[in-house]
Amino acid sequence: MLTVILACLCFCMSGFADDLLPWQRWVERPTADPTRDLESLFDLEWRNSGGDEGRLELSQNQGPWGGRYFNFSVNINHSNQGEYRLGWPSFETQPDPPLDFSGYDAVQYWIRCDTKLQRKLNIRFILWTDGELRINTPLELFAPGKWVHVTHKISDIPHSDRVDRLHFFVCERDYYHGDEMIFRVGGFRLCKLRREVSKLDPGDAALGLWVGQRADKSDRAVILQPDAKSLPALMAYETGKRAQLLPEDDLVVHYYQVFTGERTLRRQKLKATVQPAQTGRINRQLDVSGLQPGYYLVTVDIRRDSESLLGGRVGADDLYIKKPGESMTYTVLSIRTGMVQW
Repeated sequence: MLTVILACLCFCMSGFADDLLPWQRWVERPTADPTRDLESLFDLEWRNSGGDEGRLELSQNQGPWGGRYFNFSVNINHSNQGEYRLGWPSFETQPDPPLDFSGYDAVQYWIRCDTKLQRKLNIRFILWTDGELRINTPLELFAPGKWVHVTHKISDIPHSDRVDRLHFFVCERDYYHGDEMIFRVGGFRLCKLRREVSKLDPGDAALGLWVGQRADKSDRAVILQPDAKSLPALMAYETGKRAQLLPEDDLVVHYYQVFTGERTLRRQKLKATVQPAQTGRINRQLDVSGLQPGYYLVTVDIRRDSESLLGGRVGADDLYIKKPGESMTYTVLSIRTGMVQW
């Protein structure tokens, strides 16, 4: 029985580092080439399709990309007559013959909203192919008065060579009665996507933590003897384009004893300079002297003038400190019990 428990324990521990750091993810970014300009979309028949709250016209000006764009004016009305008191102001084109978007991964366009409203705006995009709905998604909320570049992935939808509807609409329930906006949309094009690792925002920083001799090379449990004084730790970091870590910054280690709720803080200086837009590793010895036996969740933060520089993206790992004379069966059962409590 003990052998089986140990096997499960080694498999379940969360200290192992994958190809991505804990805060990273795979994202798909548009490439600059190849692309296909869709300025010809403006030669199609577009119409206001959602009632009197919307008005569509083609702008006489050019967008920052050097092409045409639509002005879609919306006046929110919560007192509509008929079946639906709140409507869906919209505009669209239903090309016949259908458009061929095949050979590309995404469709892109620029959008802007000019309004007196002092909050972020919401609008949705719909795309049909071969007579069926394929994309119906809200755009990420965006601030008024600025052009925003939007990308919709189309590589995984069927029949991208038969695009027969492009549609933008506003849900009146997302706005107050009397709100007025002018959505400007243009700069349509097709592009390819490239898979890459996500990057932190310019002012952000993040830290990963792996304790023990195993570092990030194994997922085995870290078990310390009761007289342990220090513990090797590997910390992986990333900084955004405007974030920098300094030698005098505080490395704050928080030990949380899961069974008793006791919390212990230990501090040391970072003693390293990390420039903006960097990823790398730092090795340190952490002070574990005086910690009582038990199961611990360990987090490491970096602070400057008592303020965290990591915005919650702190390093975290776990360890167990044995009691004198403790049996391995007791140790394993204690660790497994601790794992389900934090």
